[in-house]
Order: sequence, then C-alpha cells, then structure tokens
Amino acid sequence: MEPRIRVMVGGEDGERFFGDGPCRLLEELARLGSLSAAARSLGMSYSKATRIVNRAEQELGFKLTARRVGGEGGGSSELTPQGAEFLDRYRAWRRSVERDAQASFRACFAGLQGQPLPACVVLAAGRSERFGSQKLLATLADEPVLWHTLDAVPRDCFELVVVAAEPAVVDAVCRWAEARNATPTIAAPAGPDQSDSMRAGLDACERCSSAVFVPGDQALLSDESLRSVAAALAEHPGRVVRLGWHGEGRSPVAFPSGTYRALRTVQGDVGGSALLKARPDLVADAVVVEAGDPRELLDCDTPDALEAMANALGAS
Repeated sequence: MEPRIRVMVGGEDGERFFGDGPCRLLEELARLGSLSAAARSLGMSYSKATRIVNRAEQELGFKLTARRVGGEGGGSSELTPQGAEFLDRYRAWRRSVERDAQASFRACFAGLQGQPLPACVVLAAGRSERFGSQKLLATLADEPVLWHTLDAVPRDCFELVVVAAEPAVVDAVCRWAEARNATPTIAAPAGPDQSDSMRAGLDACERCSSAVFVPGDQALLSDESLRSVAAALAEHPGRVVRLGWHGEGRSPVAFPSGTYRALRTVQGDVGGSALLKARPDLVADAVVVEAGDPRELLDCDTPDALEAMANALGAS
C-alpha cells in the first residue's frame, strides 16, 4: 500500500490548467528545443500541446515559451525566463507536497499493510550522576525502574527502541524482553551525551513516521497515556505531540519524521528540547495530550524522587 499523489494548479474557474502533463511537455520542450518535437515525444498532437501552453499562459498572464523563426533547421521554441522560473517553482512545490504527503500517509496508516508503527524510543543510556548509582536498575515495587517504563509502552501502537550503553542496563532490557515475550530494538549510542542517544534512536527508526522519546526513568508513565499520544500522532500528522498536564507540555515528546534531520544536528548533552527552543514554531503548533495523572510526568533523578515514586505506587 503506497500513496499516489497528483499535484495540479487550477484557474479561477476551478479547472486545472497545469499539472504533471504540462510539466513534462515543458521539460521536453526545453530538452528538444521544439514544441512539436516535445508533443511527438509524448505521443501528443501538436494542436493539443499548443492548447495546453496557451491555456496556461492565459491563466498565468505571461508567456511560458518563445518561438524562434527561421535558421538552418527551421523554427524552434524555448522556455522564456518566466517560463523556466514557473517550471522550477512547480517542481519544487510538487516535491514538497509529495514529501509531506508521504509523511502524513505513514502517520495515518501506521501499522497497516506493512507501514511501520511510530517508534517509542526509551532513553536508557544516562549516567545517573545525581542518583549516585544506575537509577534505571534501582528497585521500584520489586522490579527495576526501567522495567516499569518499558511496561508502559503499548507494543501494538509503537515499535519499541531502547537506547542503552551500560552492559548491566542492556542485560536488564534483555531480561525484560524475555519475561514479557517482547522484541525491542536495542541501540547503542556513539557517545555519552543525550544527543548521541537521540541519534542512535533515530538511526533505529528512520522509516517510522514519528519518534516518541521517553526517559527511561519515567516509571509511572501509563499505557493509556501513551495510547493517547499514538492517537494524537495519527490525528495530527507532521506535528510535535507532547504529554503534559493542564496544557503544559512535558515528556515524553513525539517528533515527526520531518524533524529528524534537524534533530540529528543537535550536539552536546541535550536532547530534543534544544530543537524546541530553537524552533518556537514547532512549540506553537505542538499538540499537548493530557496525562491521566500528573505523577506520570515524574522521573527519579535522586533517591528521594524514587522514594516519592514508590509512595505514589503504594497509594494507587
């Protein structure tokens, strides 16, 4: 299942006057130097080719082609400067439409007929410096913190990617996968920074229409909230989606594939937040999904924060 896109320009009467057919005609004219030769190469009558060009010129209000009379080989035709510029603009617009349509198609039909699901990238390569030891392996309700985060990811909604560096964390992911009969992709970052982890996650999900970045210590995150994020991604393709509370966007954050290239340029110990700071348009257009409970937005950077998480679980 693949999208089929037709791009065309209409006149004031609502009728099409320029599209892929006229575009090919002008491209052939530029290549062959003759409207009649261009028409023959496309299996089109000269009179039809003339009507197409005349109609477009009438709608645009300027000449697309110029005819040269005489010469050794007889008359010839070429694109006018305005005609060449219009052709370039049309082709650029078509590329943009096709690119956006592909991304939208993947988002709206994710999981159907071989289309990949959006990715959920769990970031588990942090150094836990404030915690004092590897916080993702700390025990929370009899299981590692990281296991709680992984359990929250609905695998029928997301392709699961885990970015991990320490062997003990990788082992914990493997033990979780075996216990849950899951098959996550485990990606190793090229360096210690958050941006390295982000690039490793993007490398693992480059075909996906979007990537949801989840901190590995966001252990109270719920399946229901991530399902709401997945629904928002399908409803609003091409937009950033954030989980939040009372309209304030927090983590996790879902980035559409159109931002992947920009995300890859982020450097240093920062993640997607750096792109959001540099691109206020993405923030203004972002969709904020309300979490089921504000405690889902907590992380456990310190032992006290982990204790608060344990208390929250005990009170649930």
